Amino acid sequence: MAYFEGYDRRIKQIEACLAKYGFSDLDQMAAYVKEKGVDAAKVVREIQPIAFENAVWAYTLGAGIALKKGCKTAAQAAEAIGEGLASKGVDYKLFHMATADRNDVLAYVLQSKGVIIGSPTLNNGLLPTITPILEDLRGLGFKNKVGAAFGSFGWSGECIKEIEAHLERCKIPVVAPGVRAKWQPTGEDLQACRQLGSTTADAILKD
Repeated sequence: MAYFEGYDRRIKQIEACLAKYGFSDLDQMAAYVKEKGVDAAKVVREIQPIAFENAVWAYTLGAGIALKKGCKTAAQAAEAIGEGLASKGVDYKLFHMATADRNDVLAYVLQSKGVIIGSPTLNNGLLPTITPILEDLRGLGFKNKVGAAFGSFGWSGECIKEIEAHLERCKIPVVAPGVRAKWQPTGEDLQACRQLGSTTADAILKD
């Protein structure tokens, strides 16, 4: 049986979401996700071995919704941001930090005038794969760059503030309002991502 931190406070909202996608409870959704080849608990534990149970169930719920809707949250948001950049003639490259080589990313950032970073909220913070690149940016002290943030959340949404705070510490000014999508990006969220890309492109082109 699913149980996690803050269960009594959150379960009614979660049950409403489950019902919307045809599930009676979290255990049924977890079984569905596993049938589709996604071991949500394993994914979370590999990223953060000391993750709270609510992180496991948040990922399970998000994965189940994504599978039902055929969505790819981060990829959709990143691609929409790229469309906004491209609409102003600014070239860009997408990196998935779970698989990208940090040296390749930093080499690209060195040659770029802007950096847009995204992460889901995990345990009230960022994915462990995102934090190291932010620390690298601060340590290397890159200059003459602008930045922005995007992310997704389920039960809390600290990711945008965390990324923007890191960028400010790196002395990379945030030039566009961050975009937060709850669970999966809606059409409105994706349009906001395009606008984020467009606004960041305007800031890049001013230099």
